[in-house]
Amino acid sequence: MQDIRGFMVFEQWLEGEIACQTNHDRERVNPSSSINGDLGVDGDDAYELLVYLERETGADFTDFAIDDYFGAEAQGYEMIQAIRRFLKGEKKIWRRLSVRELATFMWEHGGRVPGQAAAAGNI
Repeated sequence: MQDIRGFMVFEQWLEGEIACQTNHDRERVNPSSSINGDLGVDGDDAYELLVYLERETGADFTDFAIDDYFGAEAQGYEMIQAIRRFLKGEKKIWRRLSVRELATFMWEHGGRVPGQAAAAGNI
């Protein structure tokens, strides 16, 4: 039961941080919000958000498949590839990433509300 409560607190904290970092109203960000769809986070913004969250929470993103969810900024080789796909009528489809899915990944990979683990004596 403690673990479920801890996760719920973590998820609520994450919603607030995502709203703040992406300049969205807090009311717009909820567990089912799509980070890469509803909130429009992509490319360098996605990378910066994940680096920030990793640093703040201690979550390990080593196994996170960022390329499945977020496109790269349109530069150099990536831009050429995007143009080729467009001309061929191909479209890269990224998987939807909800706040809950990100919260679950982070929780399972050591993410905690900053200061919470130390305060609970879990470190």
